[in-house]
Amino acid sequence: MATFPPDVKLPARWKVIGEVLHPSALPQVTVDGAPWTTQGGWDHFGDIES
Repeated sequence: MATFPPDVKLPARWKVIGEVLHPSALPQVTVDGAPWTTQGGWDHFGDIES
């Protein structure tokens, strides 16, 4: 996964899967055209069992 400015032409085999919008826009993130409602970011402790 990577991020690129909206005006960049992607290589032919690559596919846009989402969009990050300005903080004042709602939704701010979409994935496959749908609003992303789950918390973002990587939780590096997420797989650790207590």
